Amino acid sequence: MREGGKTFLLKSDVATSSPWGYIGGMPSQSEFPNNDHIINFLDYYTGLTSPPHYAVLLTGDWGIGKTFFILDYMKKVEERHAGKKRSEQGQSSIFRRALNWLKWKLSRRIKAEKDDFKAIIKVSLNGVQSKDEIDKILRTKLYPIWQHRYSCLIAKTGAGIAEKVIPVDFSKIELSGFFNVYHPETIYVFDDLERCCMPIESILGYINSFVEQEGCKVIIIGNEEEICQSKDEQKNKSYDIIREKVIGKVLKMMPETEKAHNYFLEQITDTGCRNFLKSQQKGFIKIYEVSELNNLRILQQTISDFERLYKCLEDKHKNHEAFMQDLVYLFFSLSFEIKSGHGTCKELKDWKDNDSTNYWSEFFEKKSPSVKDEYIHFSKYKELFPLISHRKIFSDTTLSHILEAGYFLKEEISDDLNHLPYFREKKVWEKIKAWHDEEPEDWGSLLQQFEDYFVSRIHEDIYEVLSIFETKLFLSKNGIIADDISKVMSDCRAYIEDIRTKLPELSENSNFLVDHGPCRSESKKELKELNDLIISTSLEKSKGELIKSIKENFLSSEGISREQVDKLNSCQFKDIAILDLFSVDKICNFIMDNTFRNTYLIFDTISHRNYSNVAATREKELEKVKEIKNHLVEIQKNLDQKEAKNRFKKMQIGYHLGYLENTLIPLLSGNEVKPDEAVLNLSEVPCQTGNPV
Repeated sequence: MREGGKTFLLKSDVATSSPWGYIGGMPSQSEFPNNDHIINFLDYYTGLTSPPHYAVLLTGDWGIGKTFFILDYMKKVEERHAGKKRSEQGQSSIFRRALNWLKWKLSRRIKAEKDDFKAIIKVSLNGVQSKDEIDKILRTKLYPIWQHRYSCLIAKTGAGIAEKVIPVDFSKIELSGFFNVYHPETIYVFDDLERCCMPIESILGYINSFVEQEGCKVIIIGNEEEICQSKDEQKNKSYDIIREKVIGKVLKMMPETEKAHNYFLEQITDTGCRNFLKSQQKGFIKIYEVSELNNLRILQQTISDFERLYKCLEDKHKNHEAFMQDLVYLFFSLSFEIKSGHGTCKELKDWKDNDSTNYWSEFFEKKSPSVKDEYIHFSKYKELFPLISHRKIFSDTTLSHILEAGYFLKEEISDDLNHLPYFREKKVWEKIKAWHDEEPEDWGSLLQQFEDYFVSRIHEDIYEVLSIFETKLFLSKNGIIADDISKVMSDCRAYIEDIRTKLPELSENSNFLVDHGPCRSESKKELKELNDLIISTSLEKSKGELIKSIKENFLSSEGISREQVDKLNSCQFKDIAILDLFSVDKICNFIMDNTFRNTYLIFDTISHRNYSNVAATREKELEKVKEIKNHLVEIQKNLDQKEAKNRFKKMQIGYHLGYLENTLIPLLSGNEVKPDEAVLNLSEVPCQTGNPV
């Protein structure tokens, strides 16, 4: 209210000195879901006929839609003030005479601009470093001619001519001084307060010149929580003081998801995409609510990215209703989390593996599932959309390209999608599994075809094989086929044995049920048993193949490969004792019949095995090495020293015995090996000709 020509603010209009306490008492979104409290107050504030002498602060989290809201409100203000004229501002008479010629030159443009009443203007303070920079932005808003590329040239040329007529140094006169930035009729909106590079006291002091000295109406937009994050108590206290002087009302912004969403959809240029997303509005707004992001910028970016993805889809993709709905659920939920920095595509894969492991632990090991902290952001969508952890639309590479690199390659996307079950003819077992959606002409023929395929073993992919087993168990348990469970399990075990040679090499930690998806609860136990049988069968096959390869190559000039050594060091093959695969005589005969360099590889390979947690294997190798050592000693004693060849062989055996005694036996015994004894320097070992190697 006003008294004696001064303006006094009501207690209810002034924020407390502590912004935290004030904001904490703000109305909730449920009270004003459409920010009616802000619109109501701004209507009152902008409609005041006398200067309010205080600014209004519109605050809220980053990305919540503050700028979107104020731009929408500015349209309302401009419509309300349509037709009004901006008052002429007085200028010094001497300058008016001096610049008469310039005003004549620009009279038409300037008159048009003065008649164009600026009801409300908005300036972003993001990155602004000085008051002069803000003044320049304001002039370009208030006087469009200020940004004309010829205005400065005309001004300088005119000043040079005027100096010859009027004794005034026009070079010292700033043209900007004639373009006033203060207009009480105009409402000023200063956006991005927290991103201004000026000290907060300086920028608020600058804004105060509009509010207190010039009587302008000012709306400030910023996230006050970011401004108040400073650990410097003196700085916070200084801000509180200047804030209380400048800002008379703080309004807390609530998210307007649906309104913003409608606006974002209207910006989509692709008509098909716009219409489709309108039909899915409730679905992905629900996803947005589950995300708890309250960030309309990320929502807008995700909608924009989806439009790019939509343009890469083929007609058959767009026309598949179930696929398109799944695509929206997966794309929007993953995009929200990745754009907000809560996860990466790599972490998504890890989470799915972790989630599936928990799934099976819960059912088979009766363990309570646990969710790692780094995966909690993905897990919150699981109950709403279970398919996020079990269904895979894009490959890991394509998903990373789309969501992280912003790279949309149509060929790559189409290749991924066209291999999905949505877009290929269902196989027999898939039709039976989807019995609730299928209605074939003859169920009997379909079941017979399923049985024929099962007997002929045409399916060899492990995922498909497990799905077929699951289908067969389902049919048995529901009385659709005559075979009981024991017969079905026996047939499935026989199936696994028949495709033994076609099984890929697996690790003992493999679990194909992880990516298999949620199976029927009545078959979990049986499927777990069959999954484990597939793994054990594969391991037996791989172990047999590795042993066969070692027997063929170990006692040769090439030896075994690095890949084979790595396999021997892996968990599933650590129990293979290499030397135990050969007789002592065969090993010693190889040593006697080959060069030192080739035979040295035998013991070098043994020394580089990883024997941790496999004491039995190490002990087997140790016993074999001792037997070989003793046998070599006997051979060395019995060599006929008259022959030069045997003298070289004796020396060769001596080097082997030294290595076995000083390095390999201590190593396999678990004793420490001296560094100078652990490595055999071949450059010091003579070859069979007696020359250095």
